[in-house]
Amino acid sequence: MKKAVLTLLVLAPLAIAGLYWQTHAKVTGQLERIGSALMPFGQLSWGSVFIDPRGSVRIGSIAFQLHDESDRLLVDEIDIDAGSLGALLALSREFSEGRIPQQARITIAGLRLPLLEPLNIVPISRSGLVLPLFAAGCTEFESASLYDLSDLDYWTLTADATLVYRLESDRIFLDSRLNVAGFSLTEQHWELDVPASPGQFSELVVEIPRAGLRHLNYSFTDRGFIERLNHYCSRSLGLSERDWHQRHLDAWTGAWAAAGAAPGSLTVAGYRHFISTPGARLTLDLQTDAPLPLAQLLELSPASLVDRLQPSFSINEGTDIQMSASAVDVPPPSEQERVSESPPEPNEAQTATLRAPADDGFEEREIRVGPAPEWQGISVSQIALHHGDRVRLRLSDGQEFQGRIIDSDGETLQLLTRSRSGEFARPIRMADIEFAEVRPW
Repeated sequence: MKKAVLTLLVLAPLAIAGLYWQTHAKVTGQLERIGSALMPFGQLSWGSVFIDPRGSVRIGSIAFQLHDESDRLLVDEIDIDAGSLGALLALSREFSEGRIPQQARITIAGLRLPLLEPLNIVPISRSGLVLPLFAAGCTEFESASLYDLSDLDYWTLTADATLVYRLESDRIFLDSRLNVAGFSLTEQHWELDVPASPGQFSELVVEIPRAGLRHLNYSFTDRGFIERLNHYCSRSLGLSERDWHQRHLDAWTGAWAAAGAAPGSLTVAGYRHFISTPGARLTLDLQTDAPLPLAQLLELSPASLVDRLQPSFSINEGTDIQMSASAVDVPPPSEQERVSESPPEPNEAQTATLRAPADDGFEEREIRVGPAPEWQGISVSQIALHHGDRVRLRLSDGQEFQGRIIDSDGETLQLLTRSRSGEFARPIRMADIEFAEVRPW
């Protein structure tokens, strides 16, 4: 009996050590495979891999550097928690086989994302960092990219993030938290009904559009971004902050009108309070009696969505307010408009008359609605016609620049650009410009 106990005492630590190194090897192998997949774009490196016997793996000092870029994306630590060592082993095995683990908690601490030029293809509006229509009325920023955040003196985004999910037989639960220092905090809770819990990553692509939205709670807290945006837009447009808020609110309601809806007076008043309160928190909550397929969300008009989902919102954890919106009838175009030889350009702004909030109630106001201008290719000889416009240039030697045209004399273009040191004018020989495109102010 004593020999059996002694044997067990000797073998148990060896077994635990074996499990540890087996898990460590699997995680390291996964990292090496990810690094190989990213090799065409840049180099991935990491410092340490630690396996916690309680069921988590911590990867420290992660860095990714794009080719031909000096700045790196850095992460202090990524923690993947499966709940137990056995679950962690199963998670690693399932991931390598293309199967989705039933649950996991992923924490990213100390992410530092430099705002490099390759990010000019990522619109801020689709980054998950801001609210929809965040820059309505500020034409320059309505279609801005993450790279354009340098105009607001952002050069590196520093963030902490958490993602927790759980799959059940007929439901998916998802919670996320993204805190970007000096920018914003977004928190989301999703509950989705699914015909069957997806087992493979390939099945997830098919099942998610078919999933039914059961409950969504979304909150956005400003950490400085809206204040910087307000200052930038009001200064650029030559408006007081009060007048800029009104312009933004008009454009915001105008965007609703362009989509065939008019938000209710309490909804507009709540949004007005939110944009004029530094550091405010906006929470949106909706819970459906019958699940709404996600695929239908894009097909319904805003007014129909509000009617179907019955969302409520609150500002700074205040009283929940029922959100409302009514459909706006858009008259059909006349026969003359349909056959016109010179139809409006897709980017041409239209006008609409709405009841807009004012200090003493509401007033009728004509506002301009429509999408932000697109980038337009121009010839070098046309540059003098676009002073003040934003421009993207490619030179004959392959260099690319982006900024605002502040002057030109036929031989030299003065390009206003920004760096960590501030704004400065860069002279560029017109003869060296191979390609130019502008976006009107």
